Amino acid sequence: MDLLSFVNIGFARPFQCTHHCSHPCTRRSSQGNGESARSPSARAIEDFLTQRSLQTLLFYLEQCRDVPSFRFLEAFKDHQGIFRYHGFNGLRVHWDEYLTELLREPKRTITVRNPNYRRGGSKGNPYVQRHLDVEMTLDPKAIGQKLLQVREHLSDEFIADLMLMRDENEELRRRHQHLVLHDVDTVGVKLYPAKEIESVYHANSPFRAGNYDLLKTYSVYLAVQRTLEMMDRDYKQRDSFNWLASFMDANGSKFHGDNGYHVGDEFISAMWDELPRMKKNRGGSVSMIDPDSIVEKILHERLQVADDWTIELMSVPRDNLDFQRIPLEDLLRDADACEE
Repeated sequence: MDLLSFVNIGFARPFQCTHHCSHPCTRRSSQGNGESARSPSARAIEDFLTQRSLQTLLFYLEQCRDVPSFRFLEAFKDHQGIFRYHGFNGLRVHWDEYLTELLREPKRTITVRNPNYRRGGSKGNPYVQRHLDVEMTLDPKAIGQKLLQVREHLSDEFIADLMLMRDENEELRRRHQHLVLHDVDTVGVKLYPAKEIESVYHANSPFRAGNYDLLKTYSVYLAVQRTLEMMDRDYKQRDSFNWLASFMDANGSKFHGDNGYHVGDEFISAMWDELPRMKKNRGGSVSMIDPDSIVEKILHERLQVADDWTIELMSVPRDNLDFQRIPLEDLLRDADACEE
């Protein structure tokens, strides 16, 4: 039996992201639902969707003052402090493993200790209880079902927001041209263009603006990885590959961890600030490294990432049905075992 004290859930320790690379990693399939066949970018968006769904559900639990469920969900798979984390790669394990194990967690009886504000009696009376202990049943499967509902809602929002990536690319180009012509960046950053179409969809989730910013940043990050892979396969682009890899090492640290808003936009702007350069190669040949053309490659790959993500997110309702079967299948398996 666990003992949980009723404390202020708004003061959690800072979340430390330890998973810095979801793109080239090897995935573990815990459900046999075709996960191993999914592309790296598809797996990345599933991890990110589940992470943001977890954070959104924690917000709802905090608003409802459901401290036991909040504490359990934060502690499950060591996600203490993730509630206020603004970044990607925050999920400690991959999405399918997280959901499968959560939906297989057994019920447990916990004791919630609340301060006894109405204890009465004289001050310092040792016979008056200072706390009231209340037993309650915590059902991780029910929490998991709520998480699946949040995932499906967020997937709809993600699909709508990913439709705006082409507009975001054009906005970046427009800002850059304005800066070149006038030497002043007076064009305000459109943090959340999705608000322009929000009436078409259901009510916004509480972190939709943050989700949109992270979708923009994460898509730039994966687009850079794709561009590097493409250049690495073409010996004619070896110099551009080396330049981009060095630029990423020097300027890409903000992609990891919680580093605020507009990280992707700032990275692209910093690349535009770089000047073209000529490099003399062995044999006397000369190659040109043009940051502007590299940026265009990245923005093109960003659209491909958004398309891949959209296709993957369309499968979320079907995936959720598979996960919803897990408790029932376990129940039937236990019943068969008892009969034997």
